[in-house]
Amino acid sequence: MHVYSLCSSSRTGSSYVVVGSRGALLVDCGSTQRHLRQCLASLGLLPSDVCGCLVTHSHPDHVRGIRLVARLGIPIFARPETMEAMVARLGPLPCTNLLVRASSLDGGFVATAIPLSHYAYDGSCAFAITDGEASTLVVTDAGEIPERTLDCARGSTYVICEANHDRVRAESGVPFEGGRWRPKWVLQEHSLGSQGHLSNDQAARALSRVVTAETRAVLLCHLSEDYNRPDLAVDTVQASLASRGWNGLVTALPPDRVWGTVSSDVAGESRLAGSLL
Repeated sequence: MHVYSLCSSSRTGSSYVVVGSRGALLVDCGSTQRHLRQCLASLGLLPSDVCGCLVTHSHPDHVRGIRLVARLGIPIFARPETMEAMVARLGPLPCTNLLVRASSLDGGFVATAIPLSHYAYDGSCAFAITDGEASTLVVTDAGEIPERTLDCARGSTYVICEANHDRVRAESGVPFEGGRWRPKWVLQEHSLGSQGHLSNDQAARALSRVVTAETRAVLLCHLSEDYNRPDLAVDTVQASLASRGWNGLVTALPPDRVWGTVSSDVAGESRLAGSLL
């Protein structure tokens, strides 16, 4: 199994590709239609290679490219509440399928939707994806992760997890150099609240319950470009996992470029091939 990030922030959108031995899955399609086309082409993927697009929730930075996905004939899978929210804003969409908690998809994939708290009308969800040989967990846009929420995905081969903000910096309301200032009520509601986004510390705690010796890599996503820095996110998560005896690869995904692939060499060590665009 290979994992690619197409884009990974609220500004550029969020979209990931999981490639198995018999096909590929999109997880969210938040980039522009042009970027999405370019990214799929750069990975050598035809629309017919993509078995489906899993949608975590209906916020624009996760569904900006949904009309292109529908036009390309790629099946769209979402929970009933997310489908309702998308149709209410965008109108009827072809190729849509309601996703139950665990669904078998083409390409030998099984996707499990794990509901999460978020300020979207439809909440959000994580996806645990397996092709029978390896597995990927995608966790993004969650205000908090109760202790046993991700138990079904413990030991995932690859984990993509939101590490949105540094809590101290967000609580201060002062962005890092070059960042945009946000009103404190926005930070409280959209970042710090129980329906906001995961801080670096929250991500570290959630990952400590998911990552095991079977996990090859942790990819941190959806970092705030105003109230976080990649080095802070990586250091926080890496230190937490190292204290529990796991010393695998932890990296922060770039916001606006294709980045991948996660794979293993003959020694079983995870690596990143690097930026493709």
